[in-house]
Amino acid sequence: MQELPSDASNRASDLPRDQTLALMRVQEALDQLEAAILSSPRLFWSRTLIDEEKILEQLDFIRLNLPTALEEAEEVLRQRDQILAEAHRYAQEIVAMAQRRAEQLVSESTILRQAQAQAEQLLRQTYQQSEEVWRQTLQESERLQREAHRYVDQVLQDLEMRLLESLRVIRNGRQSLQT
Repeated sequence: MQELPSDASNRASDLPRDQTLALMRVQEALDQLEAAILSSPRLFWSRTLIDEEKILEQLDFIRLNLPTALEEAEEVLRQRDQILAEAHRYAQEIVAMAQRRAEQLVSESTILRQAQAQAEQLLRQTYQQSEEVWRQTLQESERLQREAHRYVDQVLQDLEMRLLESLRVIRNGRQSLQT
């Protein structure tokens, strides 16, 4: 049985708790499946009634590709955080610019009112833009997460079908032994 690589466990600690638990459950399920296959009763010449090699290859495939899907989701989250940080810095720069401009125009009240209005307008626009960026990033993150879940479900469904086929072969083998 293979354990979760140390860098994967470090990445798992950076994920939200529910994603970390899900990743750990998938890994544990894969390990249990592998253990069940390896401990299956052996028949003639150390062969099981299931095709170990194909199932183990499938398990390796899942192990190799599942972290990729999760890493893609993590990358989207990192990009979202980066975009939000940039939007926040941009908003701060605009606020600072507006404040500097307002200080320069303190002597003339008409100009001051105009500057304040512009600063407020810029602030509203900046906050609206950052909220839009946040919403788009969140939607993209959710979309990638849904795709990752669909992919994992598809791989597990395929594995389930293979196992059911193996189980059918085992039952047929046992029936032929009993008759």
